[in-house]
Amino acid sequence: MVDFAHNPDGLLQILSTIPYPNSGAKKILVFGCEGGKDQGKRKLMGEIAAIHSDYCIISTDNVYREDPLEIAKEVEEGVLGGGMDISQYQIILDRHGAIQTALKLADPGDVVIIAGKGHETSQILHDKVIPFNDCEVVKKLLHTL
Repeated sequence: MVDFAHNPDGLLQILSTIPYPNSGAKKILVFGCEGGKDQGKRKLMGEIAAIHSDYCIISTDNVYREDPLEIAKEVEEGVLGGGMDISQYQIILDRHGAIQTALKLADPGDVVIIAGKGHETSQILHDKVIPFNDCEVVKKLLHTL
């Protein structure tokens, strides 16, 4: 599932409304937080992710001029505060690689949620705007995995 959930409320709504398709299924989440915006939401989004998913991959969103690793570390504080340990999450700053990892980790019946960019067709990394579409990445990866 690809969704635009890019703030705490949106992330909570998507994670709390997606049902587990069967017992033993996992919710695997890929998400990041924007740079140049409200830093206070980063830790909160990490906490929400930890509480409402089974495995998290912290990645990038539009980082603008911020250091993507610093953004991810702020999100990680919330993930740890929400109760996940190091075996339940990882940081993969390359969003394509993060999505690929999530799809590889998924077993039949698991739900993979890719949040934060939804309909967007580009990603802002420092002073560059690069073409990037989560849906297209998923489609291509599903054909190769």
